[in-house]
Amino acid sequence: GGEFDWYWEIDMPAMWATLDMPPVRMDVDGWLGYAAELKADGEAIQESLGFNVKSQPQVQAALRSTGLRLRGDASCDVNALTVWLQEARQMGNKKRVALVEQIMRARHCRDAYSKYGAKWVAENVEDGEWVYPNWKVTGAETGRMACSDPNMMNIPKRGEGSVYRSFFIASPGNVLLVADVQQQEPRFSAYLSKDETLRQEIMDGIDLHQVHADMFGTDRPTGKQINLSLNYLISAYSLALQTGMPVEEIEEGIRQRRMHYPMYYSWMDRQQRFAEKNSYVTTVTGRRVWTNPYNFQAIRNAVNGPIQGSSADQTKLALRYVWEQCQIESLPFAVILVVHDEMVLDVPRKLAARYKKIVNDAFQETGKKLMPTIPTVIDFRTGSTWMAKDE
Repeated sequence: GGEFDWYWEIDMPAMWATLDMPPVRMDVDGWLGYAAELKADGEAIQESLGFNVKSQPQVQAALRSTGLRLRGDASCDVNALTVWLQEARQMGNKKRVALVEQIMRARHCRDAYSKYGAKWVAENVEDGEWVYPNWKVTGAETGRMACSDPNMMNIPKRGEGSVYRSFFIASPGNVLLVADVQQQEPRFSAYLSKDETLRQEIMDGIDLHQVHADMFGTDRPTGKQINLSLNYLISAYSLALQTGMPVEEIEEGIRQRRMHYPMYYSWMDRQQRFAEKNSYVTTVTGRRVWTNPYNFQAIRNAVNGPIQGSSADQTKLALRYVWEQCQIESLPFAVILVVHDEMVLDVPRKLAARYKKIVNDAFQETGKKLMPTIPTVIDFRTGSTWMAKDE
């Protein structure tokens, strides 16, 4: 690898750190109460509709009754429903809008209950309120960590599903300290590509998602979706389907983006050529991320691998430093969750400031080592739950 022996300096120490991670405490009653509400909601909507929202023939029949012309085998998955909902809104077909919204809502409630209902608690909670996840230091091909039994990385961070985070709580007398790396992947994109425009925007604290919203003539949430999707080399056609924008507008926006970030695009092109020739790309530490040429995602992985993998290198190296510093200061190791660019610690309230300094120092130190020309910025929150909003 590069100047780093990532196995001995990052993965091996991170493995010892994960073995020391304490369990996560859970508000089981709150979780079960919310699950019961969802189940009741889903059943009530389905009863009012008078058909099974999970049955494709029944959903098709209901949609046809609103005048929607469907092929016999038309899929009624969430993507199709989203497209029909957008079309119905544009047409002003209120009956179809209401129907599709109710189908999607009832499905959401049923899916959420089956995924995160009483069964989740029965399978994953021990001693009344403790969850002991199984952490893997290299679970993904990019070198990212993974988690199973249960997968705590899957608990939604945004949207309605983020309520589940409020049911993971601090131990008695403690607070949860949540550390978030600001724009970790875009920072590595700027460092690896040496794109001066991107670097300057990050240094000046400019909102990259708003830059894309302006470039594509849309709102910030769509700008964010466009920015993240294009970093994963999504096609203009797929992006048009996702956002509901015309393909021509997306293509024009992509042309502007190429002109705006020329070095970033030439770096992406070089990565793809390198991967085609060698079947791998490398992260900032020299870790190889293999790209299977027979996988349709190979081109995407050639660009995504170094960015996602370098971010993972930083998070795991920071985990190592936090673990070592806790030993030096004779403090209990308190990291209970590591979710990509986020680290959560369960700490005594009176020691929160001390742990905060340890975590901040760890990320600053790793930032200087792995991307010396770009600053690392950490957002901290403390509170009684994982949804911590500074209490």
